[in-house]
Amino acid sequence: MTSVLHITNGDSAVAKLDAAGITGKNLPWRDILHDGPCPQVESDEELIDIRAAYIASCGWAEVDDVRRSFLNRLTTLKEAVAQGHEINLWFEHDLYDQLQLIQILAWIKQNGASANVHLINPDTHLAYIPNDDYRALHKNRQAITPQQYDLAIKSWSAFSASDPGKLLQIYHQNNNALPWLNQALHRWFQEYPSKENGLSRSQQQILHGLAAGHSYPGALFRATGDMEEAAWCGDSSFWRYLQSLMATEHAAVALTSGQPFKLPQPPFPDQAFNQQELQLTDIGRQLIAGKLHWADIAIIDRWMGGVQLKSNKLYCWDEDEKRLEMRD
Repeated sequence: MTSVLHITNGDSAVAKLDAAGITGKNLPWRDILHDGPCPQVESDEELIDIRAAYIASCGWAEVDDVRRSFLNRLTTLKEAVAQGHEINLWFEHDLYDQLQLIQILAWIKQNGASANVHLINPDTHLAYIPNDDYRALHKNRQAITPQQYDLAIKSWSAFSASDPGKLLQIYHQNNNALPWLNQALHRWFQEYPSKENGLSRSQQQILHGLAAGHSYPGALFRATGDMEEAAWCGDSSFWRYLQSLMATEHAAVALTSGQPFKLPQPPFPDQAFNQQELQLTDIGRQLIAGKLHWADIAIIDRWMGGVQLKSNKLYCWDEDEKRLEMRD
């Protein structure tokens, strides 16, 4: 019998596979590719070092632990490919999952394997699917096509490129081979600074959530998730997006207490964290109204895949025209 490797978007899907009695080795991918640098590099190990350093810089894990985990992940995938094992990819329709999917498909094809790889790609979140339905999803898995490999290779290369125009070209093409990719790429470009006020869509949703009265971290996180067509942002990333609006001289959000915002601390759940009451500042209200541009009052220095955004080199997203333009 051929051995089976199930690659999932995270640990919740692994638990579901076990509960559904679907046999095989499970490998959660566990990387938030929408946050931090993901440039084109010469080796898998070099990218692992970059990703591990970023994740550690966020305080989410120790750098050596992340690096070890990602190296073990790479070894597991290499062994499955080398031995011709069946590989099943369990990924959803949202931005978080689609970025992982194109990374994995590109790697598999570029490392000499293309047969016996299947995709399970529902239009809902795997964590919410009943255990019994997992067996039906598994039974109906679809073999990866040459067109899907080709699109994944082009998309991953463009995602990691320093020129965002390459990925934008792919977004404007017919990408039916991976049916959820265009939706995810649209959401990706919305994370670039807006032409109107310099904020990402996530940052703008935070301000609108506060304006609607969601004044505590947990409630605000849930409210902004409800604004998404396909929720993709985990809470750890969300707290950093929120913090980015506060950790500046010209803050758009502040605590009503006047104290500095504190990120959640173990043991979880951190009740004190969720009791911090948030409010819009006057700057936040002006940003909502489009009367200020964030790049004029805050230092921007963040990565979008292979693109490093800086205040003096800022690509901004024009939602009406669906294009990027460099801000003067």
